[in-house]
Amino acid sequence: MAESTDTTIFLVSPDGSQRFPVRVNREVLSSKSRVFAAMLNSEEAEVPNCTDFESFVKLLKYIHSSNLKRDLREEGGVLDVLNLLKLFDDVGFDDGALSCLQYLEAVPWTVGESMEVRSVVHPLQSYGHHRDTVIARLTSYPSPDTEDSVMELMKGVTGNATFNNSMLRDEIRNLILDILIGDPPISRDGQQAFMKYAFQQSCDMLIDHCRVLSNQLTEMSTTYLSEKISQVTQHIMWLLGVMMDEKIADNVVDYWISKNEISEYYRKMNRSARCVVLMISATICIGIGSKKILAPMQARSSLLKMWLDFIYADYDKLVILPFFEKEVIEEGIGKTILTLPYDQQSRYFSDWFVKFQAGKACPNLRRAYQVWWRLSLLTDRDLGSDLIPIIFFQ
Repeated sequence: MAESTDTTIFLVSPDGSQRFPVRVNREVLSSKSRVFAAMLNSEEAEVPNCTDFESFVKLLKYIHSSNLKRDLREEGGVLDVLNLLKLFDDVGFDDGALSCLQYLEAVPWTVGESMEVRSVVHPLQSYGHHRDTVIARLTSYPSPDTEDSVMELMKGVTGNATFNNSMLRDEIRNLILDILIGDPPISRDGQQAFMKYAFQQSCDMLIDHCRVLSNQLTEMSTTYLSEKISQVTQHIMWLLGVMMDEKIADNVVDYWISKNEISEYYRKMNRSARCVVLMISATICIGIGSKKILAPMQARSSLLKMWLDFIYADYDKLVILPFFEKEVIEEGIGKTILTLPYDQQSRYFSDWFVKFQAGKACPNLRRAYQVWWRLSLLTDRDLGSDLIPIIFFQ
């Protein structure tokens, strides 16, 4: 730049305390930039309120460059080129802006870079075809095509072929997670719609298997269907885990208890299959107890009314399942009971204590029971009564 310079541009800081001189070629700048053409009408010019001397010097270097495409390749990456594109557009350096757009159109972007490309390129009013080719790689987010693709993935992960291939199933699950909660995640409404669809599809598949199993007589068919029920149930539990982590599982309780035919088929299934199905209700209780599922009171009450007796009846078999986390599930059930009205709490805890005191296999709800008992004492004392829960004297 120095060999043919004939003009000095002073870069002045916002407070005027710094004046940084840069020697430039007036003819080159005036011919390539509309802003500089208007500015450089003498041997000196001033750029006020300059907050980034380094970037401005880089801008001048690019305007003087004889090989823009080569220099852009050495710039560092998409975000650096986007910063240059904004500078070039600001000073009317059209050749530089076009070179940036050509570079951006030809290289891959990450998701984060795509969002930056959108924010910088979309508002540009010039550059015609070159701008349009970059915009063509962008779409509204999420687009209908994206939603359809995720729905197809959801169908795939609940398909029989996928369930029979654990590696494929896990890969599709990871792909779904990357799409739903990656960076940037899709909208909350989109997450809920996709996961709700998958949950409902899986529950419907479970009902079909349970219905068939409840009518099977041969040992071979029973074993096959029990395995299918286990696969679908574990998938539902995976879905529940994702939905609870993302705080979008509040509506699953209503849907689960609406499928009362599952509880009807449950009575006719073998114990192995029954215990696997029980884990869905137990997992929902974990979500309620950990405050990850905020279900309506009526739904919580119906959940326990429909499933708690089954949990008691098959608890000895339930505890030996390989994915059963005893303390976590017991805490979830106990805390779910504590979310009910006091009279319902009393009935459930009284019934539990009778079973527990008799040595029957059942979840250990001791911690939740203590909370209920202490609250009962406080309530009775406030009412001026000396009563304590009668269950302690049985």
